Amino acid sequence: MTPVQPFTIFHVDDDEDDLLIFREVLDFLEADVNYVPFKNGDAFRRRLGLCGNGVPAAPEYLPGLIILDINMPEYSGFDLLREIKADPVCRLIPVLIMSTSASPEDIRQAYQSQAASFIRKPSSFARWQDTIQQIIRYWYHLNLHT
Repeated sequence: MTPVQPFTIFHVDDDEDDLLIFREVLDFLEADVNYVPFKNGDAFRRRLGLCGNGVPAAPEYLPGLIILDINMPEYSGFDLLREIKADPVCRLIPVLIMSTSASPEDIRQAYQSQAASFIRKPSSFARWQDTIQQIIRYWYHLNLHT
């Protein structure tokens, strides 16, 4: 899937501080990224049209990357990942799991559910900067899209 310019990232995380840090780092890096944060899986599902009453998103409105936290109320990152990968339109979107967990079971479950990557959340602002810069560099600049 060729990303729409600028590159769009959908990020689902119930921790508002993590969403704010992500946006601040993108602003600091002056990255040409359309960043769309979601505080819960319900709003995200409606935006992508993954729920029964949702309208499926047209391919030109799909993100180039989805970032999911694992531990969220109502819909876990694993729940959302399974829905994304079951959807014929959305399944081609790369999904990155970003979690405080480094549990081998969580990592295994993410990859078995077809996550493209699993990253542990950084512990400092400097590490957030480095991590986000590498995410942008890889998923937007290096990774080939279909």
